[in-house]
Amino acid sequence: MTRSRRDLYPSLLSASRQTFDAGCYDTSYHALMAALHAAQDREDTDRLEEVAGVASHHQVELNARAPDHHLVTGLRGRTRAGLFDMAARQARTVADLIRRRRPQAPG
Repeated sequence: MTRSRRDLYPSLLSASRQTFDAGCYDTSYHALMAALHAAQDREDTDRLEEVAGVASHHQVELNARAPDHHLVTGLRGRTRAGLFDMAARQARTVADLIRRRRPQAPG
């Protein structure tokens, strides 16, 4: 694996945080999803859990900062998850699937 490919995850996660702080929420979401896929490619469940935590935090912050943004939870009275909430769920699901595929240690 090349050095640049190994370094993708931290750069993508950082880009998600920076763009979120700048108010570029859609860009932040896509950078976070790219980080999710980088972690998935390496089957790194710790990083997938980190993505889930960042996504959950972003959703809470977005709901508070920009309640009319199209990515917020339950926009305009609808009962739907926000996009960052769905990203958190996806990251946790992928991490769980990877763990289930791993061979069990003899007990």
